[in-house]
Amino acid sequence: MFPEAIHRVPGCANDGKIPHVTNWRTVSLDDGVVSLRQWEQADRDDAFREPELGRFFGSAITPSPPVDDDEMPAFAIVLVDSEHVVGKIWCRAGARPPEIGYYLRRDAWGRGYATRALTLATDWLLLDAGFTEVELCIHPGNERSHKVAERSGYERDGTIEDYAQFKDGTRRALRFVRRGSQPHRERREG
Repeated sequence: MFPEAIHRVPGCANDGKIPHVTNWRTVSLDDGVVSLRQWEQADRDDAFREPELGRFFGSAITPSPPVDDDEMPAFAIVLVDSEHVVGKIWCRAGARPPEIGYYLRRDAWGRGYATRALTLATDWLLLDAGFTEVELCIHPGNERSHKVAERSGYERDGTIEDYAQFKDGTRRALRFVRRGSQPHRERREG
């Protein structure tokens, strides 16, 4: 899975040396309910434009420099039983440790799909891609996402005051972090 190139990056095992992940596009993650596969342009829909969902996204105040970052994936969140794409989960290019983000179509809320997808992606980043921590920055008013992060094994780790210019005027974000080398075992009901 990993070619021989080695890069030094913060938030990684072995003093920042990790294998250069260039083949994440072939990764398919699955827990029996949701699967993650490479995001394709055809997966794009209008879910991101929904007012309630969209208000929790914004423009970075200090944007990352444009980089060609093959190590950072973008996955479609797909229901295993129907192969229906219900969302997207990605890592911000150039961010180390990896900063993960996601969205889920409104009609898929409340079924545990976001928790499952976040757990799958984070487990992969920590166990297979060589990172020792993953972060998630969330709008303070997005309580659903706070709960998803906690159910996926993330712990609140502070506040970033000038993170992004959100559509509602908010600039700060809550930072959640998951560290470790063990898969997260969430309590699943039903």
